[in-house]
Amino acid sequence: MNKQVDVIVPGIKQRLYDFGQGASLKKKDRVTVWNKPRRPKWMSVEDYQRYPQTIQIREFKIGGVVYMTTFLDTKTYPKHELRLI
Repeated sequence: MNKQVDVIVPGIKQRLYDFGQGASLKKKDRVTVWNKPRRPKWMSVEDYQRYPQTIQIREFKIGGVVYMTTFLDTKTYPKHELRLI
């Protein structure tokens, strides 16, 4: 089963976010690539192989909070509207 789902989540407060890396969209708003991590022991090899090798993630900061999302288009999904979701 392959379902495509969009997500928006607050970032981890302890993590340092470098907005100088990745493709800059606007101030404190960028698209970066995440690589697939190692397979967890609880996951079957078959399930693991179904996941892509990389995914694009948009990271933006607003109101002192960093968010991560798969909504990449800044015109359709401005960051000030995404934080209200």
